[in-house]
Amino acid sequence: MAAPPVALAVIGVDDRPLYLEIAQEGGEENLGLHFVLHCALDFVDEKLANMSKRSAPPPNPYLGVVYPTDEYRVYAYVNTTGIKFLIMTEMERQVKEADLLRAFETMQSAYTDAVSNPFYNFGEKLTSKRFCSAMEKIACSAI
Repeated sequence: MAAPPVALAVIGVDDRPLYLEIAQEGGEENLGLHFVLHCALDFVDEKLANMSKRSAPPPNPYLGVVYPTDEYRVYAYVNTTGIKFLIMTEMERQVKEADLLRAFETMQSAYTDAVSNPFYNFGEKLTSKRFCSAMEKIACSAI
């Protein structure tokens, strides 16, 4: 059964969050979700390092599940500039890869539009209404 993601994140090249959307409310629960997302970044970096060691063509930006836990799965997508897009779902939910790819492509497109704004300072948090609206649409849709 499809369900909305638990969390969405856009992480900069320096591993600072540029955008973070957590669907659940609550202090300690949110802290745990932040921790899971932070741990997932280590696995993203490890996967990217292993891919760069190979002399194969450039890797697919979709990395798949990078950090499964007992409760959640974290999926990752990394664009050519090193920006990381993360989607966290509940473990018991079945997720279609095509739906994930569509969500990641929508996130990438919204990110590209946001940073193309001449008034955006690269590396700052993403706060444009258009970008936030696109992220909220993904956060509310079933994946």
